[in-house]
Amino acid sequence: MTAPRGQQGAGAARSLALVIPVRNDARGLAALLRQAAEMGCFSQVVIADDASDRRVRRWHVPLSLLGCTTVLRSRVQGGAGQARNRALAAVGCSHLVFFDSDDLFTADLPPLWQELDGEDFDFCLFRHYDSRALAQGRLGQMPVDDLLWRMAGCAAGGLQMVSGLAAARLAETANYPWNKIYRTAFLREHGVRFSELPVHNDIAAHWQSFACAGRILASDRAAAVHAVREGGGRLTNRRSAERLRVFEALAEAAAAVRARHGTASVLMLALLRFACGLIDWVRGQIETGLQAEFDRLAAGFLGRELGRDGLSGWLSREDPVLALRVTLLMAQGTGRGQS
Repeated sequence: MTAPRGQQGAGAARSLALVIPVRNDARGLAALLRQAAEMGCFSQVVIADDASDRRVRRWHVPLSLLGCTTVLRSRVQGGAGQARNRALAAVGCSHLVFFDSDDLFTADLPPLWQELDGEDFDFCLFRHYDSRALAQGRLGQMPVDDLLWRMAGCAAGGLQMVSGLAAARLAETANYPWNKIYRTAFLREHGVRFSELPVHNDIAAHWQSFACAGRILASDRAAAVHAVREGGGRLTNRRSAERLRVFEALAEAAAAVRARHGTASVLMLALLRFACGLIDWVRGQIETGLQAEFDRLAAGFLGRELGRDGLSGWLSREDPVLALRVTLLMAQGTGRGQS
């Protein structure tokens, strides 16, 4: 068996792999593969077909990518997280980018990859365009993400190394899997994996990445267009009990942050702020009949975290406003916030 194109050994040149989880999205996959072929910066493509009704076949792949493309097929649907984990094992390139079949790159990806030549980094986070912002006549990300990039000092100024508070601010941005170029060995050395959940499978890997990375780069290039559509089967639109499992992903994220940075850290503060915002968002998404159970689970998650290693007292001193927000969410789940 020959090694995948771009297999890295000692002294080998850097190379970039494109990893695409897909289920029943032949049209989106075809558009993304055509774009990838035109860009000419990918040495390997790994397609993880998550039990599509009509399986992905190699003849879907443009001729110029055919020789470096691997198609993995799951017989049983396992979700995008499981598909990405399977695909990671097949990557032979020094670096990779996970990308969803229903999103597209911008023309900024090849120059970003070129700009990273010679840089030593674990992952590089880049900006994106969001279709919801475009629909509002704005070119960019959603307002909260744009604010966090500005607070981190990374909204302009080109490629830069980030750490400490700046990195924590960027960790609070929407936990997407496709806005980072990873060093493959970093993911493997630290066992960074996606949660194999129906939804929210990107949260743990995102926070594990920020917790474990020693060298994080941020680029103000917007290298992707993220499409969010109302209705349909996209994960964003799901309102069922699957959403209740978000606390499994958040618990994984908290464990990773604790293990690498301890309880009292700027990254833990960032995670708690993110978790509170996500809890509010999910509660507004799910079916009304699930809200009481969701509130109970939210209170349990937050209570467990605040009970670890004096986190509650430290949080009250470090960020009283956030401490109050956490307290109110816990009260909502225990009934103490109801009159």
